[in-house]
Amino acid sequence: MNRFLLFFSLLLLPFSVHADNGQLLLRLDSALSAKPEAKKQKMYNIGLLRSSLAKAPDDDRALRVYDDLYTEYHVYSYDSAAFYLKRGLALARKDNDTYYIHLFSIRKVELLSIAGLYSEAERLAKAIDCNRLEPSLRFRYYIALFDLYRNLAEYCYDDDYSPSYRAFAYSCLQRSMKYLPQDKGIRYYYLGDLAKFVKHDLTLARYYYKKAVAFTGEDTRIHAMSCYVLAQNYKNSFGKRGEKLYEEYMIKAATSDAKCLIMDNLALQKLAILFYKRGQGDIKRAQRYILEALSDAKLYNSRLRILEVSHNLPTIINHYQGAMNRQNYDLKITIIVISVLVVVLFVFLSLFYVQNKKLAYSHLRQREATRQLKISYENQKQLNVKLTKLNEQLADTNRKRDELSKLFIDLCDKFISRLAKYQTLVIRKIRAGQVQQLLSLSNSSRLSEEDSEVFYHKFDKAFLALYPTFVEEFNALLRDDAKLMPKQEGSLTNDMRVYALIRLGVKESSEISNLLFYSPRTVYNYRSQMKNRAVDRDTFEDDVRRLCTVMGKC
Repeated sequence: MNRFLLFFSLLLLPFSVHADNGQLLLRLDSALSAKPEAKKQKMYNIGLLRSSLAKAPDDDRALRVYDDLYTEYHVYSYDSAAFYLKRGLALARKDNDTYYIHLFSIRKVELLSIAGLYSEAERLAKAIDCNRLEPSLRFRYYIALFDLYRNLAEYCYDDDYSPSYRAFAYSCLQRSMKYLPQDKGIRYYYLGDLAKFVKHDLTLARYYYKKAVAFTGEDTRIHAMSCYVLAQNYKNSFGKRGEKLYEEYMIKAATSDAKCLIMDNLALQKLAILFYKRGQGDIKRAQRYILEALSDAKLYNSRLRILEVSHNLPTIINHYQGAMNRQNYDLKITIIVISVLVVVLFVFLSLFYVQNKKLAYSHLRQREATRQLKISYENQKQLNVKLTKLNEQLADTNRKRDELSKLFIDLCDKFISRLAKYQTLVIRKIRAGQVQQLLSLSNSSRLSEEDSEVFYHKFDKAFLALYPTFVEEFNALLRDDAKLMPKQEGSLTNDMRVYALIRLGVKESSEISNLLFYSPRTVYNYRSQMKNRAVDRDTFEDDVRRLCTVMGKC
């Protein structure tokens, strides 16, 4: 059951939300722009190592510095890495230091394999006795063999030898699992390789590669490698989604390569090819990336990478040059045509000056008429837009007024119905001689209070839908220390309801009291109190009647 849930969750991984590739390209371009400064810092660090090498108190310290220098140059400069590796191996052999002899030999196999010197790498790998290797070096040894024979299988282009190379590479990968390091990034990466090459389970492989990405920083080689293999795994998978994911992870791989200053890279070259295949719109970016990849390959001085880039470079450059040539040709033709037209126009003006002057005057009048027509058209267009908006506002206002009317109709219907029921009840009580009960029922205000609360809620909702700015405009007529604040949004205070009816055209206090279930005295008090709070007492109620008269605000 757990295995099924794991498989299901892995299946959903490719369909998670991904960052926008446009933003990722901006980050890549930023990382590429920062490379010169990063190179300066790297050379400064290398200079410190060289200084410590010159000051090394003993051979053991010198061997460690040689290994550090190799690590710095490993993916940055093949020649420098080979130089310090050679020096370190010679010193280790002089001191008969078995550990460093084995370490530098394995590193040399890695370096030769990267450079495409497979025969030399294979010869050296066979000279290493695995049984004599320290346990800490056996993982590195088997991974070096895995990379070597996997590259041999890929680049030998021989149906007889490639399968055997590939089988041996996968067996070395399986053997390395026994010595997996504790570092989570490295563990997950090679577990991904195992799932991909040995178990042929791409879903599980993607899971481990994503774990490797999550547990490593963007400025680490394992991060770059994990993003690259993820991109390759998504290629030709999941349709359009897979294409986007391929591009996304290849951009991330190239960004990580740039931040790590990995000159022996493939991601940037793959991106250049991708953008080249897209066509004219991305050819500039393709050219920029392929030239950057070539610059990296030359700096690293890997014959294999230089050959790979050189294979794709002419196609992209020629395509770019062709596009530029076509643009230049079109520009030349345009200039020639314009020049000819200018000459013809000059001759024409010279021969028919008078006629053209009249024609020019006629054209001027025509242009002026056209301009006036355009102005009229634009004015009419703006007027139509305003009329459309006005009609929409009128329609909305009518709708809201209809709602308010319906509210009063519904209320009247409700009270007519209740009056009929009450009449029937009165008749029944009188016939039954229950006069005292009838008197008690008549004195009860419970029904009136319930009805009034329902009415107030509906009235507030309908009125504010019709006049949404009434509260703000009403408070604007009051002094700053006398403004009213409804208990909740979308409602009115008792005072405001009185003036809401006044805004609707109800003037008499008796009418207002009947509609709002207030006593006439209460209505009179509310009106007097509000006038005392008003900025202008004399014109207050007239000002209320003029509220919310601007259509755009209602």
